[in-house]
Amino acid sequence: MNEGSAKSWYDKGVELEKNCQHAEALDAYDKSLELDTKSDQTWFHKGIVLGGLGRFEAALLAFDKALELESSPPLIQTVWLHKALALVKANRAGESIDAFDKSLAIDPKSLLSQSTYLQKGLVLTTLQKFDEAIQVFEKSIELFPKDYEAWRQKGITLGRARRTDEGFQALEKALEIESETQSKFIALFHHGVALGTMERKEAALNAFEKSIELNPQYAPAWFHRGTTLQNLGRTDSAIDSFDKAVKSDPTYFLAWIAKGFVLDEAGKHNEAIIAYDRALETNPKLALAWIGKGLSLTKIKKTDEALQAFQRAVQLDPRYMKVIKNNGATADSSQGWTRCPPRGEST
Repeated sequence: MNEGSAKSWYDKGVELEKNCQHAEALDAYDKSLELDTKSDQTWFHKGIVLGGLGRFEAALLAFDKALELESSPPLIQTVWLHKALALVKANRAGESIDAFDKSLAIDPKSLLSQSTYLQKGLVLTTLQKFDEAIQVFEKSIELFPKDYEAWRQKGITLGRARRTDEGFQALEKALEIESETQSKFIALFHHGVALGTMERKEAALNAFEKSIELNPQYAPAWFHRGTTLQNLGRTDSAIDSFDKAVKSDPTYFLAWIAKGFVLDEAGKHNEAIIAYDRALETNPKLALAWIGKGLSLTKIKKTDEALQAFQRAVQLDPRYMKVIKNNGATADSSQGWTRCPPRGEST
């Protein structure tokens, strides 16, 4: 490798980025930019890896640098899209709409725009601007009539806008189109997920069961069947469905965690802990499994073990601190994790 060549450092960064070695790729891109500050591609890729590292504000600065340079229209379109997505990740979703629009304005009929319409519509839905989101999905469908995901998201958003019948019709259209290109069991599974989002629980359950009839080994369908049954108050059937999911795929940790929550709610705390442990065997970094385990341990008075589980959860995801505090556990900077005393008692 020629260490005095900006292109060599750029090429190295791209290779590292492909392997998801974002920190190392960032270092390579920085070295490339020291040698050539006017490489739009390098600034763009620097923004990508910064986003991969969760540094979204820094990513936005890199994307802005790329946009300042004279780039080809396809690259500009791509940078605006990624800037929009970074704004969403930086909790600045309202600002992202303008960036989506700038990307779409360059070539509204490109394949990249097909994805951009979808992303813009999803953000508008999140912002509860349902009518605007529906218009975006309809524009996408006008340009790409076989885009079943646009049909599906239109249906879900119509449901959230309380236009249920229209929403159901859009979902049926999505199912019809997807069945032409995907395995029918996959299309039915996606149909069930969408129906569940619209609170059509019985219809969703029916879709999951049809998916399972076509492929009894498809763990996601068993899992979503279980969560739907749980929402319908059919606990025993839900647990059976979660068991079928992990029988099909023992590493499907979502089913282990869901089983743990249902068992815990049913008062079967020891069995719940076993389920959480099975989830953690597949991935010890599952903060939600540690939280669930901690709550179940608390209910069987294993306080020290519960606090260890809570500590691990917060180390993995500090947002769970609120759950810990609600459960009466806290972290003392000098003594580690302790149990809060009941109100009226002094520490």
